[in-house]
Amino acid sequence: MRHRPAITLIETLVCIGIIMIVTAIVVPVTVNARHNAWIASALLRLKQLHVALKLYQMENGGDGVYGTCYDMNLPDVEQLSRGYLGGSAETWVSPCEPGHKGFSYTYYTGNDAFHAGYARTYQDESMILTDLSCDPKRGLVWGDYVKTRGLGVRLGGQVVNYYKSGAPGPYPWWHPGDLRTWR
Repeated sequence: MRHRPAITLIETLVCIGIIMIVTAIVVPVTVNARHNAWIASALLRLKQLHVALKLYQMENGGDGVYGTCYDMNLPDVEQLSRGYLGGSAETWVSPCEPGHKGFSYTYYTGNDAFHAGYARTYQDESMILTDLSCDPKRGLVWGDYVKTRGLGVRLGGQVVNYYKSGAPGPYPWWHPGDLRTWR
């Protein structure tokens, strides 16, 4: 009677161990790569929206003026919801968290003195569009010691990708080390 060559229990366990080690290495890398792709996609979409807003502003004679969205000839939120820039509602959805939260348009209302003072003070450095949904580790907690990712585009076109402590809602978070005041 001949013995067939067979895989022993030890060889099987070694193969399973190697597969587990390779999986432990590959899975976090692919998850991280997918998250970085979402961030890159969100930054690209923010930049495209900025170009659309800037073209709208230039066509309406508001380039180089700082103040309310009406002073700068930018569309307000109601005009954007009616499709003044073209596109659809999907244009404003963040690729990082579809179905939850979209991009935030900084100039919420037309005659808001707070935003007007902010735009006059920071001019092209003022934030116009932001995305706070590209941080899966954040959860629902914001605070002074919690690191948060914030993506945005400034009125001048500079795209920013910050990952730092604090709540990204207040304007000093977007302008670190800047002590200018407005109001």
